[in-house]
Amino acid sequence: MNPQPITPQPGQESVWDYPRPAILQDTNKHLKIIFNGIILAKTTR
Repeated sequence: MNPQPITPQPGQESVWDYPRPAILQDTNKHLKIIFNGIILAKTTR
């Protein structure tokens, strides 16, 4: 089975909209990664 994109909810972004492979880029945004309701990572740096 191939993965299928999920339509993001308001205020969310989809990883499908970004180039691969991923790049590391500085940001001043608050980032939080959630999977199945569990926070996997969060940072402000």
